[in-house]
Amino acid sequence: MGADARHGAALPECAKENLPPVLDHEVDIVIPDATSYTCGQTVRSESKVVGNFRFRLLVFPAGTLSTQGKQVSAFVEADPLDDLDGRWVFHGVKYQISVINWLNYQNSVVKAGRWTFSKDGIDRGWHETVATSDLCQENGWLGPDNSLHIRARCDVRQAVRSKGMAVPRYWSKQSDDVEFVDCPHLVRQVQDYFNSFHAPWSRDRRDRAGQAKGVPQGYDVQCVTRIQNKPLYARFIQARDAVGALARGAGFGPHVPPRTADLRLEVHGGLDASSGECYLFHGSEFVEDISRSGFDITRANAASLLGAKIYFSEIAGKSDEYTGRQQRGLTMLLCRVVLGNCFYTEEQNPNKLHIDRHLGHGFHSARSFRKSTTQLTEFAISQVAQAYPEYKITYSRR
Repeated sequence: MGADARHGAALPECAKENLPPVLDHEVDIVIPDATSYTCGQTVRSESKVVGNFRFRLLVFPAGTLSTQGKQVSAFVEADPLDDLDGRWVFHGVKYQISVINWLNYQNSVVKAGRWTFSKDGIDRGWHETVATSDLCQENGWLGPDNSLHIRARCDVRQAVRSKGMAVPRYWSKQSDDVEFVDCPHLVRQVQDYFNSFHAPWSRDRRDRAGQAKGVPQGYDVQCVTRIQNKPLYARFIQARDAVGALARGAGFGPHVPPRTADLRLEVHGGLDASSGECYLFHGSEFVEDISRSGFDITRANAASLLGAKIYFSEIAGKSDEYTGRQQRGLTMLLCRVVLGNCFYTEEQNPNKLHIDRHLGHGFHSARSFRKSTTQLTEFAISQVAQAYPEYKITYSRR
């Protein structure tokens, strides 16, 4: 009980003892001796089931390692039911975390957000809630036995299993299996983009495409195939939502949008420009693997310009350098990519460690303009979920 209650005085109206009870879609945890924890040490609440979504609180009373022990960290963590499909996804879950003030619950720290929970994004919350230096009974952040009280709630009205997850309207089927759908109505549009912009010769064309000099006179697009991969798409939408929230609508920032920014294809209403979403080309000899399993960062080359990342281009001719040495039957990908806050460089030899630090702190992608050489722009991401391989393009070189 509070100090006033111990002395027989009436409790303040907003004292912890008068906090409304836990609701059906809320979970509570009281952590005794909260100041005895070390940085990185965790404690979990009991789980609560709402509909078919089971969740719990994951708390770091002394903060995560990234806070260096300076902030209490708290997250909502999905705890999937045993009978859920292995590709489970709960889309657009609204969640809220409150660090309760024992003296006046109206002074509690309350944070809310929205997240798509899945195996690849199983928890969401905040590294910074209340400073660990403020944890004491005098200011209300600790109660009897130096207890820390945290409550979380989830609104799962929009949360569904993977089977019911929304997919683009233009997809021809709703199956969880990977589908490849021929799109002859897109050949002309993609052909125009292939031939609108040209890439000059580079060493990569010599080393990867086997052309010692010169570039193809043009390209002939034979087929455009839509890749309908529901698990990959769910992962991409989750990443897009997260980046969009962090980017705060920055879009492409102060830089000129990619030349493909106006490319829409089948997307009704356009892409999510507020998160920097756009179509970009990706050349690879692993198109089939990427179509089925997504991008694999372990295949990335650490010696590349911006380090071991997944690279994209706004010009098909640049991506063509990485699709193989033959002249016919080549394939490349046209991907939906979320750039978010984009780190920009014109350096001929960028510092890769410097870029890596930026991509982990405030930036979601890197953009290199080869000002002194090819005058081309390359884009790179380190989080593979930020790209969805939506179309496979089959073409030949002239």
